[in-house]
Amino acid sequence: MEREKLTRPVIKKRAAYLCNVKLFLLVLVVLGHSMEQVGMKGNLLYRLIYLFHMPLFAFVSGLHLKTVKTCFRQARTALLLYLLIQGALTLAGRGKH
Repeated sequence: MEREKLTRPVIKKRAAYLCNVKLFLLVLVVLGHSMEQVGMKGNLLYRLIYLFHMPLFAFVSGLHLKTVKTCFRQARTALLLYLLIQGALTLAGRGKH
């Protein structure tokens, strides 16, 4: 029984406030994109949102990583998915040129 406790991985609980910050930043992403669609691109609020929301989101998300290896694995997976989707869209004639 004692040995099982020693070999079990320690799972850190996520801080609720960090998840709430990420949710708030995601709402800002949606708001920023919505403002862009209705022609409010030069608005002061639009500029403020785009000034900090993505760098802060990346920073807060990084606080949840366990190891550098995990970070590289997730980045590799995201890059592969991006390349697959972009390749499929390019073949369909809808990708970035």
